[in-house]
Amino acid sequence: IAKYKHTKLYNQKRYRLGKIYKWGDMIEHKCWPTKIFEIPDAIDKSDIDNMLNVVYKIWSKTGGISNWQSSFDLHLLPEFKALRDFVLITNKKLLEQMNYDVEDISITGMWANVLRKGETHSPHTHSNNFLSGVFYLYSDETTGILFHDPRVQTEQIVPRKKKNTPENSSVLSFKSTTNTAIIFPSWLTHFVPVHQSEQNRMSVSWNIQLKGQVGEHHDFQSANF
Repeated sequence: IAKYKHTKLYNQKRYRLGKIYKWGDMIEHKCWPTKIFEIPDAIDKSDIDNMLNVVYKIWSKTGGISNWQSSFDLHLLPEFKALRDFVLITNKKLLEQMNYDVEDISITGMWANVLRKGETHSPHTHSNNFLSGVFYLYSDETTGILFHDPRVQTEQIVPRKKKNTPENSSVLSFKSTTNTAIIFPSWLTHFVPVHQSEQNRMSVSWNIQLKGQVGEHHDFQSANF
């Protein structure tokens, strides 16, 4: 159990409530956040070109089928080494930043996606993994990626909004920008709406799983991966 200390924390906001309240200040605590990480300019352009050439070559052999996804072993190809290294290094840093004690991680799958105009990816999660991500090989930003608020109870009563913000919205949209990576919890529901551009939307997705012990033995809820 994590204890919230009434000190100045990174995720606190302090408000002056006025004379009507005897205690003076109110502190806002953001509890149980769902973190989504966006990393621009992730790798060198030359590495993107190498991956694009491979993806186009594999896709063309299928005759350019709709809603195409490649096999899940692209991280084993030499052309994807730069992305593979980026994924492993970045995810390890994020886990450390979130104060997780993790022995190691592995990429359980990496695959390419090509969406043409009128195509979509329906809402889904990435089961049996801890973190997932997507990297945009090419996109004109017409069609982004959308995430659902996992707290379904928040939609029982929805007040009218002065404006949409991350705090009062049940769906968040992120741009699909070339050479940008987005990393998120694998259990978080996400989808891609109908692609409206004449340009193909090309991306690479991956899953990360933990290696070693998870949980604590003394809680009788541990395992080894």
